[in-house]
This record gives sequence, structure tokens and C-alpha cells, in this order.
Amino acid sequence: MPPSNYSSSYEVIGTDSIHYLNAGLTPGGSATPAATGAKFTISSQLLTLRSYVALDKIIDTLHEEATVLTMLKKQ
Repeated sequence: MPPSNYSSSYEVIGTDSIHYLNAGLTPGGSATPAATGAKFTISSQLLTLRSYVALDKIIDTLHEEATVLTMLKKQ
């Protein structure tokens, strides 16, 4: 993914979960759902977010799911 200047409001739930209050960490395109939350870990200067996304299309009887791993390094 190319660098961007996207931001999202969030709330921390417990000690290892995050919930995005608006769209999500990355904006979803027309066919890509955005994650609404993630499990996170912090190690040194690396923040790792693990999200699960699913997309169901009734017309095409299509079901897609993915685990999205996002790693952010502090600059």
C-alpha cells in the first residue's frame, strides 16, 4: 500500500483490542470492506494490527473473507 495521510478515530477496548469509530484504518473501495476493529500488539517501535473482514453479496451468492495484517513502524 502506498504511503497516505489517512486517519481514523478509535477507542481502545481492554488491553489488546481497538475499535474504529468511523470508517476503519484504511478506507474500503467499492468492493473492499473496511475493518471496524483489530487486535493489536506493540513491540519496540512496531504497532501490529490484525483485522478480520468479510463481504457477502446476495445477488452473486459470494462470500469473501480475509485477515488483514497491518504493521506500522514509528518514524
